[in-house]
Amino acid sequence: MEKRQILHNQITPKTIFLSIITNAMDKELKKSNRHFAIPLKRKNLDVDLTKLFEKVSRKENIHKSDIWIKLETTLGKEGLLLRAEIHYKQEAFLVKFIVYPDQLVILRNPRSETKGNEKLSLMEYYAIERIVTVKYLADITKYFKHELYEFMMNFPKDYRISYGDITPTSYLGHIYMPKTGEYLNEAIHKMDTWARRESDLIMGFCIPTFWWNEGIPLLFPFLGKTTKDKASIKSFISIDPERLALYTHLLSERQLALFEIANQLRKLSDESKGARQGIFKIPNCEDEPLMLKLWKRAFPLLKDEPFLYMFSKSKMPKDNIKPGRREMHKVSFDETPVRIAFLLEEEEDRWVLSRRGYENGKITKANVSFPRFCPLFTMDDPREPKTIKAMGTLKDIRVGTLLSKELQMTVYKHPKSQDSFLERFLPTLCTYFPVEVKIPKKLGLEVKNEMLTVESRWMELSQHHSKIMFVPYLKYREVEEPVDALQDGTLWARFEGNERTLQIRDNKAERKLQELLLGLHPLFKGHFLNDHPELDMSVFMEGYWFLDAFSKLKEAGVEIKGLEKLDGFDYHPYRPDIQMDVRAEKGWFDIGLQVRFGDKLLDMEQLRNAVVKQGGKVKLKDGKKGVIPMDWQDKLSGMLSMGQEKNGKLSLSKVHFPMVAKLYGKNAPKDITEWVKTKRKRLEKPAAKGNVKLPLVKATLRPYQKAGFYWMKALQEEEWGGILADDMGLGKTLQVLTLLLHTKETGGKQPNLIVATKTLLYNWEEQAAKFTPNLTFCKYYGQSRKKLQKELRHHDLIITTYDTVKSDIRFFGNMEFQYLITDEAQAIKNTGTDRYKAMSLLNAQFRLALSGTPIENSVMDLYALMNFVNPGFFGTEANFRNIFLEKGRVDKSPRMEALQTAIKPFILRRTKEKVAKDLPEKTEMVMYCEMEPQQRKAYETLRNYYKGELEDKISTEGLNKSKFKVLEGLMRLRQVCDHPVLVPDHHNYKGYSAKMEALMEQVVEKTGNHKLLVFSQFTGMLKLIGKALEKQGVCYSYLDGQTSEASRKKAIQQFQESDSVRVFLLSLKAGGSGLNLTAGDYVFLVDPWWNPAVESQAIDRCYRIGQDKKVMAYRMICQDTIEEKILQMQHEKKELAAGLIQTEEGLFKSLDTKGLLDLFK
Repeated sequence: MEKRQILHNQITPKTIFLSIITNAMDKELKKSNRHFAIPLKRKNLDVDLTKLFEKVSRKENIHKSDIWIKLETTLGKEGLLLRAEIHYKQEAFLVKFIVYPDQLVILRNPRSETKGNEKLSLMEYYAIERIVTVKYLADITKYFKHELYEFMMNFPKDYRISYGDITPTSYLGHIYMPKTGEYLNEAIHKMDTWARRESDLIMGFCIPTFWWNEGIPLLFPFLGKTTKDKASIKSFISIDPERLALYTHLLSERQLALFEIANQLRKLSDESKGARQGIFKIPNCEDEPLMLKLWKRAFPLLKDEPFLYMFSKSKMPKDNIKPGRREMHKVSFDETPVRIAFLLEEEEDRWVLSRRGYENGKITKANVSFPRFCPLFTMDDPREPKTIKAMGTLKDIRVGTLLSKELQMTVYKHPKSQDSFLERFLPTLCTYFPVEVKIPKKLGLEVKNEMLTVESRWMELSQHHSKIMFVPYLKYREVEEPVDALQDGTLWARFEGNERTLQIRDNKAERKLQELLLGLHPLFKGHFLNDHPELDMSVFMEGYWFLDAFSKLKEAGVEIKGLEKLDGFDYHPYRPDIQMDVRAEKGWFDIGLQVRFGDKLLDMEQLRNAVVKQGGKVKLKDGKKGVIPMDWQDKLSGMLSMGQEKNGKLSLSKVHFPMVAKLYGKNAPKDITEWVKTKRKRLEKPAAKGNVKLPLVKATLRPYQKAGFYWMKALQEEEWGGILADDMGLGKTLQVLTLLLHTKETGGKQPNLIVATKTLLYNWEEQAAKFTPNLTFCKYYGQSRKKLQKELRHHDLIITTYDTVKSDIRFFGNMEFQYLITDEAQAIKNTGTDRYKAMSLLNAQFRLALSGTPIENSVMDLYALMNFVNPGFFGTEANFRNIFLEKGRVDKSPRMEALQTAIKPFILRRTKEKVAKDLPEKTEMVMYCEMEPQQRKAYETLRNYYKGELEDKISTEGLNKSKFKVLEGLMRLRQVCDHPVLVPDHHNYKGYSAKMEALMEQVVEKTGNHKLLVFSQFTGMLKLIGKALEKQGVCYSYLDGQTSEASRKKAIQQFQESDSVRVFLLSLKAGGSGLNLTAGDYVFLVDPWWNPAVESQAIDRCYRIGQDKKVMAYRMICQDTIEEKILQMQHEKKELAAGLIQTEEGLFKSLDTKGLLDLFK
């Protein structure tokens, strides 16, 4: 009692410890005399090490180099723990402490020889010495002052500790503290204040007029308050840019772009003050001012601005002011470019020239332009403007400065001005602008009403550095010099002596030529264009743009001049003339093809070399290069690859009917159009036809599966092969079995050969027996297979593997088959392998390939499969490679569309997304795996051993005492099914694992476009899978029961967020519940569990809210093993299906002796 009292007194009532202790350790400390307590003082132990050493029962001085001590702080059910791991003389010792705010207590085992507060063991002393020496408790004492300390002590499972900090686990979220409530009140109060302040604030934009300012046109953002209906501005607050910068959060993305443009315009204006005086002069397009570029960006944004105003001031304000309501006029912006025209009137003593507008080829009333010294804009009404527009060309802005405000100009009939006006100014004005003339004939300036006659049209090209300029010209018969069609003049002025005439130009012809040119390239249109369009040489040559452009001009009768002035341009300027004639013969299309560049006709060899080897270019006799356009290259490339040359013509099999249809387009002959239309509809939209009826398979086919059957029947009728490329799990096997049953019912007598990977053999057997029991089948595989050769011809289905066909090719090569079906056909994607060559030697009337991934690595995979199901489909491999591959990579040019057109009718692919309406949200399937002989031998050896052991043990000791042996036997058999190396005494196993091979096939196929979850109950199996993934270069995450919290979180985050991590390996116990792994959409359960509900929980890690992909789940089962019996029990035993049996122990209780022993048969 005395020692207990001493210990109790050391733990003072003042400490936090006594106030919060509620656990069992607390009570034990109060009544125990085993433990040793040392007081804490100033972040270290208050102890004299010399005196402390005296309490050691068995003293031994140890040099510090002979002892190694590791200190670690953890959080346990007892509280804050300190562990000292001590290594001395090849032995390990563990000393545990519990840390309190005022003392350190050694926790001793009840069987410890050292007890009480007066004795220490040698290792306890050296642990305390190390704690004192390194001042280890300095950081630990921080925990006691932490605001979460009390929570941690009461809820230790919710917290982690490190370096003096207490961290709640992520699933807790934010921990509520008293200050949280204060923060919430404060935050809401601030939100209300800001909401009230900003609820009626708005930012808009205004364009100032500033009649007397000589700077550039500006755009001002402004801050204002709106009316209650938010339709207009009630009051304007400021145009100060610095103040407005604080309110940019009120702006939309579009308004933010306008705000930035406004700032750049203001900055540009400040830089140009004093630099321009008088009339604003704008340089040509080569040196287009930044101001115009900025406004060009602003126009489409202003069109949608709800709060756009004109700011009418006589001068630019010196300071940033508050705009008055009378100075602001709400307007809208119209993107239609403004063009200007003129009206010339003659009076007795003067000429009056007035500015007008020009819209849709007609002269209209002029609108006032602004600002005065750079009239970029016009307004519809100077008093109450409603709409503003922008000038369309540079010359409109330049000339607009002459008549920006007054809108008219007077020329006195005085020698000082009249002669210059009539002979210089007026002819230039008539050339470049529409001019309407109202002059009495008696005054000597005659306007002839007869329109000038267009004689010829051409496009003049010239080059200035890297720029190519385009000038469209018309030659009028009555006028010597050509007229530039881009100038908007409507009259032609002729002044010869006293004869002064104005003749009417053919504006319709000029506009037509102008529109033709401006439509050739997007860069030729828009506001502020220079007088003549320009293109950089790189743009001119890009994709041989000039071919289409010059061909359009040629078709319109416009000649091209000046090509010889272009540096390095040595091309024939026009597209070739391509003529094609197609005649349908029996089984073939005969194609006559002529390609001409001018008078040069290409022969077939030149054409093939140009398309296949020379990028569409061919050398012509005149030294120029002819270019076959890309659209025709794409059309011809496939035809030249797949066709056969005969007498200068191409012959194309009718299997390529989609290519012929694409070559012709809408101009195909009617008989070919109808024939192609019928075939395309039959194959691309398969449906029931005539007397074709579904056979009586023992399954209900979904609509897309029926469509697959009709598609294969359509191919059969045309004696064509095809590739069924449905997603895994959509029932390709069932569709093919339906076809084979129908073929038998309609008279088919020859056997059908099904070639698959060995992991799929049992699947074919199982589904044939289940869905089409009327089809007889034989599995031709294994060492004793040759005994079956005599009877094979009597079966409807022969099921074998690729390697078996390769080994027995002499036998198979002498057989005739109705159908040759290749499952997982990507196994023959390489035409150079013995496997592919052997498969190609087989004789079958029809061929079908099944593959969820017909193209894995290269378009050459597709060549192999299509050439297998339709021999000769793509012509020679060399031609195909030259056309559709470039430097070993897939050619991504539009010619791939031609390839897709050719193969589309012969490949049927439905993804889970496409047939989602016909599929359950979650599809679960069984993947059967057949053991290799070595693995089967290991399984049978173990099965026989445990069967004999259990029969003897149960008969002598009874069932209850044999429990552990039963459970051991069940576990070992399940491990052998996964991989024999998991079982003791089998670590040197050198054979294969059926499941490992099947799983890695799926990984290689699926990880390109999907993420996989792989569950196993055995961590050893997971590690084997991990090593296999590493060999394949597949990145993966890993999680089992030993994974730390931090590593667990990191693994989940990597799988969910990283595109490089494609697989997640999880133990069923650790990863089967509580996780959200929606990045995955394929689940593989490597080994079955007794309770299907547990498996469903694992599947549901990815099938949950947030999943946007269909989920496919596979249970991997080794046939003829304990696993099949587990699967059978899941279906047959209601207790299991209902989830009543949770473990193998539950299974033990649910079965009698006979039932348990049956598992080992």
